[in-house]
Amino acid sequence: MTRLIVDTAARSPFAGPVPVERDGWLVGTEATSGPLRLSDLTPVTAMVVHAEPAGEFAERFGVTVGRAELFEDGILITSVAPGRWFVLATSSPDAVADQLSAPLEDEVVTIVDVTHGHAKLRVTGELAARLLSRLVSVELSDRIVPYGAVLRTLVAGVATTIVRDDLFATELGGLETDPDVPSYLLVCDLSEGHALRDALLRAGRDLAIAPEGYAAFRSYHTEV
Repeated sequence: MTRLIVDTAARSPFAGPVPVERDGWLVGTEATSGPLRLSDLTPVTAMVVHAEPAGEFAERFGVTVGRAELFEDGILITSVAPGRWFVLATSSPDAVADQLSAPLEDEVVTIVDVTHGHAKLRVTGELAARLLSRLVSVELSDRIVPYGAVLRTLVAGVATTIVRDDLFATELGGLETDPDVPSYLLVCDLSEGHALRDALLRAGRDLAIAPEGYAAFRSYHTEV
């Protein structure tokens, strides 16, 4: 007899064989303290916003094309094209939609939940740019891609949005006087998530890259 097992929670494609439930998702528990880590952020809420390029929404948030801004409520808003924003947050899609649209009165804004259609990964460590440079054709120096920069490019042949979003050194065991640790958010179509993750792990093998499950990442970082 065939036994059918139905998960009541969404499942990250990187959850592994023994996942745990976190934030309504089944996620992996792999932990690492290594110098270069590849973290799963797939459960993070993702929204696409369409609005007038110079309208009320654009003026309120002030996020220009090619930039990302983290707001006090934990919402990371990136601008990938005129009149189009990609939003990441740890709160629920409904809560994010309410926060984005609440003050708007005279503008039609389209907000679409695309959480389950994208894989989200984070590469963190002093060697993160060196790793990514092996898989992209663009320069990732601090001058070209500083903190808060956003670009859309191919990473190992996978169309990917890259957001430079460094972490505090204290989150990774450093001192308050240490500089922030370079970190890059990578967002791609869910169907290509495994290909992107595998390519990153292969390219970073000699750099001691290690995978990190969503549950482990959430133990020290509460934002996106």
